[in-house]
Parts: sequence; structure tokens; C-alpha cells
Amino acid sequence: MKRRARETVSIERLQQSVDLSTAILEYVIAEPHSYCLVVSRNSFRIVTLTGEAQLTRLVDTYLKALKQKMGAHAEANELFKLLLLPIPEVQGKKNLVIIPDGQLHLLSFGALEDGPGAYLIQSHVIAYVPSATSFYLLAQGVNQSGLSLQPFLGVGGIRYSQAPLRPVSLALEAGTASLGDLPNSKQEVLDANSAIGGSNELLIGEDATESAFKQAATGRFGTIHLAVHGFASDPDPDNAALALLPDVSKGEDGLLHASEIATMRINANLVVLSSCDTAVGPVEGEEGIANLSNSFLLAGGKSVVSTLWTVEDSSSLFLMKRFYSRLASGESPALALTSAQREMLHSFGDKAVPYCWAGFTFEGVPGPTTH
Repeated sequence: MKRRARETVSIERLQQSVDLSTAILEYVIAEPHSYCLVVSRNSFRIVTLTGEAQLTRLVDTYLKALKQKMGAHAEANELFKLLLLPIPEVQGKKNLVIIPDGQLHLLSFGALEDGPGAYLIQSHVIAYVPSATSFYLLAQGVNQSGLSLQPFLGVGGIRYSQAPLRPVSLALEAGTASLGDLPNSKQEVLDANSAIGGSNELLIGEDATESAFKQAATGRFGTIHLAVHGFASDPDPDNAALALLPDVSKGEDGLLHASEIATMRINANLVVLSSCDTAVGPVEGEEGIANLSNSFLLAGGKSVVSTLWTVEDSSSLFLMKRFYSRLASGESPALALTSAQREMLHSFGDKAVPYCWAGFTFEGVPGPTTH
């Protein structure tokens, strides 16, 4: 995919790769108007939307409230009215594939509301892709390889508090407050391993070195799961990294950077980055957003689950346990993540504010909405 990702795909070829339950929404944010190219199997058109200044202010206000663990219902409803209500296909399609632009890269569309507490994720499966060409190439790859989730490679249980200083100091330079332990990460990996079944490989605790992961990840895995710290980097996207353990004898400092990931050969159908800030990075105009999840797609991963902000360890464990349970029952990865988020909303009601669940996003082809 790496070499072909910059090629332009025609609307006709793109439509052939879109199933009848799916609409692709490609946003272009500008002044005085923004636009959305809406592509479905049988039609395409351009919808005119409000300008960049209004959208940017509202997204910033919404994200500030959300990260303070507020409901932010008014802002979520207003964003729905501006970004989705003018598009009739939103009501007619179960799968929505979002190609964001500008500040929309930071937005979880599933948390937008069509009425008080009526989250979009409750009625739709949401997927994201970097570009229309990426969607087309990923769709071809999924059709050719299928969606086997075995075998499984899991990484977690790292004792960051006892790790050598270098990864921690570099994380601090990147703006991360600290790299504390993730007490539930080992259990998260073990639960996922149990759900997937088969003959799998686990890198737990002291075994979770950068060199061990690089060596293992080039094998053929259906699923790769990393329950580790991750952090974005602005302004240099190449400094975004996942924090593993160093291996000085092999020249590895423990920080697996986005630029390193993009040069690897990843054969997995699903990569799960159960980490902090793995889907965020500096917005770079037409190039979209440079981040860790895109690097795994460039490396050959067919789909990626990642996060838009710092996620709590306990919320992550709840979501991931239900996500893998749904995968084991036969749901596609996109539907399984949606089902897990709906379960959290059902189980905790008003206490399940978007901060707790909406940060997890799916990048790739959504697949069937039923199983």
C-alpha cells in the first residue's frame, strides 16, 4: 500500500469498492464554505457546509469540554447539525466512512448527537481512512486476504516505573507528564489472547522490548495488540512513538517511532493500539494527520483500532474485553468496537461520558454490519 497510497483513484473505481450499506464522507474544510464529497455505490455528490472558522471554534470548544469529562451535549448536537444533518445519506446508510480534514481529524464522529444523548454510534458503524485511495486499496486487500484474526501477537504488562530512564525522559520532552505503569494492560492482553485462541505469541513484562516486537511483528499474524504507552509529537510527527522496553545490545532505545513502523512489513488484518494518543498528531493540510495508526496502515496492516486522546486504564480494559468477545462471536472489527462502545453506554448510562469510550476509533474498511 505504501507505494500506491499517493495514487489517485477514480470515482467509478471507488464506487465499485463501496458496498450498499456504506457511504464515504470526504470533508474539505475551507473559507467561506467547507464541503463534503459523498460517495455511495450508486451516487456521488458534493454538499456545501459552513466555513472553517466556525467549525474550528466549535470543535475546540467541544474537545475542551469532553476532555474535562463533561457531556458536551450542546456542542455535540451543533456539530451534528453542521457536519452530518445536511447529508441525507447519513440516515440511509449503516456504515459511514469518514475522511476528515483539518481539525476534524481530532473529532470522534461517533460521539456526535442527533438529539440529547442520541449518539451517532448507537445507530451507525463509523470507520475512518486517510484518503479515498487508501479506502480503495484497503478494500482490495480485505477482499483478497479475508479477515482471519489468528494467530495473535500481544504486547503489554510493562513496568514503566522500573524501566530505564531514557524512554521516560524522551516522553517528557514530547509533552507527556509521565509514563506510569498500566496495571490492567497485562490482563487486557491475556483476555484478548484467550478470546482469539489458537497458537499465539505474547511479549509480557520484561519480554516486551522494541527489538523483540520488531522481530515478531514481521511474521504473519491475524491480530497484533499493543497495550502500551503511546504519545503524539508536535511539530515533528516522526517523533510520535509507542513506548516499549529498550534493548541496548541491539541499539534499540525502547521508543518505536512512527517513521520506524512505516518501514516495517506488517501482515496483520487487525492492529489494536490500546494506548494513549495513537490516532492524533499534527494536522498537515492535504497530507492529513501524521500519526502512529497511519504508520501501521502504511506498513501493511489492513485495519487499526487506535485512540484520539489519553484513555483511562479501567475504561480501556472494559472496552477491550467486550471488543474481543464480539470479535470471537464473529463480528467484524469495526462492528465489534461499535458493539463494545454501545455496551458501555448501556451498562453505565449517563456515567459513560464520551471521554470514556469515544476516543477509540477504527481505521479501515468497516465490513458487514451483521454477522
